[in-house]
Amino acid sequence: MAYSVKWLTSGEAATARYKRLTDGQTYPMITHQYVVHIELNGNCENPERFQEVDADSIEHAFALAKQWVTVHGATSVGIRKVGCDGSLGIPDIYDWSDFMGEAINVVKQWRKNNS
Repeated sequence: MAYSVKWLTSGEAATARYKRLTDGQTYPMITHQYVVHIELNGNCENPERFQEVDADSIEHAFALAKQWVTVHGATSVGIRKVGCDGSLGIPDIYDWSDFMGEAINVVKQWRKNNS
């Protein structure tokens, strides 16, 4: 289901995120410390164009972000730290240009190996 950034950063979303990430534990502890907000398309007319995916670590979040942009064609991604109450920190935002250099190196290596 797609959401707007306004909703994803709301108190209601923080409460839902907290419940989802603590899974009803007696002594709750958030198990996923980051979320990745995926902009599914660049249509600014549609505010509900974002998905939220949980990540265990910053490395996991970055790997998910890279995969969504380079393989699945996401317009952009934002990685946010999750607070102990389910609230979100300020995002680091990435798009294709952040991964372009690596993609060019992969193509160069492929051409070298296959020529």
